[in-house]
Amino acid sequence: MTPRVWNSMLLKVLCIISVLVSPACFAISQIVLDQILEQSPDTIKIGLMALAAVFVFLLLLVIFIKIQLGSVRKDQKKHNTALADKQSLLNDFKVGMLHVNQAGEIIFANRVAAFFLGSKEDKLINRPLTEVFDNGVQESINTALASNQYVPLQTYVAASKRHLQLGFSKQSDINHGIASVISLADVSNYQHQIELQSSRLTSLNKGLQQSGIAQLSINFDNNTFTSDQLFADLLLATAPLGGELNQLKKLLNSKAVFEWEQALETSKKQHQLDICLEFLLFDKNHTESQGSEPKESQVQNTIPLRLIGLSCKKNDKGETTCIDFMVQKPVRTGATKRFISN
Repeated sequence: MTPRVWNSMLLKVLCIISVLVSPACFAISQIVLDQILEQSPDTIKIGLMALAAVFVFLLLLVIFIKIQLGSVRKDQKKHNTALADKQSLLNDFKVGMLHVNQAGEIIFANRVAAFFLGSKEDKLINRPLTEVFDNGVQESINTALASNQYVPLQTYVAASKRHLQLGFSKQSDINHGIASVISLADVSNYQHQIELQSSRLTSLNKGLQQSGIAQLSINFDNNTFTSDQLFADLLLATAPLGGELNQLKKLLNSKAVFEWEQALETSKKQHQLDICLEFLLFDKNHTESQGSEPKESQVQNTIPLRLIGLSCKKNDKGETTCIDFMVQKPVRTGATKRFISN
């Protein structure tokens, strides 16, 4: 029962008792009793009936107060039960929950949040939120608290040695002093998997580089391509090649362009591609002609390359939108061919 209810009920009882035991009430009772004794039997009978009525009134008053107290206790019990259920629900979440006031101080933390932060619930209360995390993310946290939109933030908590995904939601209406609600999810396992996969990819890339296998990626959504340094080395380029897909087409022998375009269209539905093409080599010693030599008669070196591609992304229609290639020299061909563009 809340102190306000107790104080109200106690004040009522004290008022009634003070009236009944006061000297004035006792004197009035003595006068009434003397007058009753001087009266006739009929008058005495009426007096006794009046006393009985007063006694019944007091009894009913006591019963009423008892019922009121019972009702208040029942309501208070329901309220406590509801609060306990809400607290239990928040504690049973697999997601941590923090409530922060306008000053940026924590006013509520469920058990999961305290566990994720390597602390206890009572120790987090009234602490500035920024003090719970490392200095490196304090500015980002202040920015997220000030934002009117949902802000995700991933950080590492040294106290619990966990990677946490934070979600900041600012409340439009401040109820019970809650200015922002922050959710906390443990993504340590996901982060470990990401780091493991990243390590594996790094090892794979090193293995591909050591084996002389170059990499080429094509994105059909924006019609662009990217490549690694090995691909540039195969074409005698000084830096990795990339840009619009049409630029890649210009690196091909003109006789191979049609076959290349048809193969790309087919790969969008078949999701794979295995093709050998003639690529033009970059001539480091080549100087641009001043128009005296027709382009058709310029001699260019080429290199045959085998491209093995697999789809790495598809759209809602099931069509490939991104394809990755492994590029290498065909085993059956060892020498660089020379031809004249026509």
